[in-house]
Amino acid sequence: MAITIIDKPFTSTHNFAAGHNPCFLTVSGSNNTQTGYKHIYDIFINGTLEARIKKAPMPNGYGAIDIHRVVENYISHDIEYADTGFVHSTNMRAAVTVQIGEEYGTTQNLNVVSQQIRVWNASIPYRTFITFDTTTVLPNYNASARFLTTPTSFRQVRGSYAWLHMIQEATDDIAYLYVRTFNASGAGVGTYKLTNANNTVTGIINQFLRVPIGSGNIANNTITALTGTTPIIKDEVVKYDVSAYNSNDEQCSLTYTYTLLDAECLYTTYYLVFQNRYGGFDSVQFTKVSRETITTERQRFEKTDYTFPSGIFTQNIKNRGKTTFHVESKQSVQLNSDWLTDAEFEWLQELITSPMVYSIEDNALVPIEINTNTYEVRKSVNDGASQLVIDIEYAYQEYATR
Repeated sequence: MAITIIDKPFTSTHNFAAGHNPCFLTVSGSNNTQTGYKHIYDIFINGTLEARIKKAPMPNGYGAIDIHRVVENYISHDIEYADTGFVHSTNMRAAVTVQIGEEYGTTQNLNVVSQQIRVWNASIPYRTFITFDTTTVLPNYNASARFLTTPTSFRQVRGSYAWLHMIQEATDDIAYLYVRTFNASGAGVGTYKLTNANNTVTGIINQFLRVPIGSGNIANNTITALTGTTPIIKDEVVKYDVSAYNSNDEQCSLTYTYTLLDAECLYTTYYLVFQNRYGGFDSVQFTKVSRETITTERQRFEKTDYTFPSGIFTQNIKNRGKTTFHVESKQSVQLNSDWLTDAEFEWLQELITSPMVYSIEDNALVPIEINTNTYEVRKSVNDGASQLVIDIEYAYQEYATR
């Protein structure tokens, strides 16, 4: 009796896997020539047995199972308007253990060999996934490691809320974020350390973190001014950049740059926050003209418009024959962005395809749905400067009194 794991997601020792991409385990068994032979895959998610799957080997004798179809039902997303400091994102990941056994005839052997995998809520683009290396999203393995987002530079309206999501594999991989601020002439204004109070990793705890980093919520962190003074975002600051450092004071991520723009004085600015392909949340602002629409649905009944009080036929001008008894309304808005770069048009495909989008309004994350189904990626060489126009709908209904 022997079962050997031949292949697993991302064969490095890190064992992190994107939950919405293929996530195959392949195995071989020394008894696979037995009549009726099947592999038994017991899938434990966060310590609980959630599925037992029995599969016969493929014609070549190897067993294979794609676990992401099971695990994707147990991961979701994490974002909160009032996040303070580095926050453990409990919903976007799962600790998965696959115990592999076998059965044939009257013989059944469970948990002959097992494999642990940490799965997070990501759907990595196909072309990237083909050659995906887990270390590219694990700070502390090299200074070119990424946070869980596509761009490395953002243009944001001053006062915007934004977050960075990240994977911290081991304790002190991300000890702090280092922030540099600059004025309009490019001179440095200040340097700061944002301390990671959740830098201790136990099992899967604190491996998936998010941190407020927009000009409107960066002050929610524990801040140490290395040069300059607080607050970090002063009137003279027009740009700042952020990178991760480990406990040895070594840079262990790419540097992310935020350029601050002034809000439009003519139009209402809409602040959208959306889940990106890597499971984190990005933010974008629509600063140009917006057009609001209210759509209503009515239900009515008809009745006679006369009565017989005291047996006398009576009509009254205010009596209704047709009566509305239910009114449901939905609010939608057409939004227009500022002029976008080619890179921003490429990135904002993720807004159109995102399953989770919010509008920041009244100090809260308000759920919305994107109703734009076709997205043309514009390029300046073909189209010149271009704007993005989208239609959003608030994800709730309003009801009239009755």
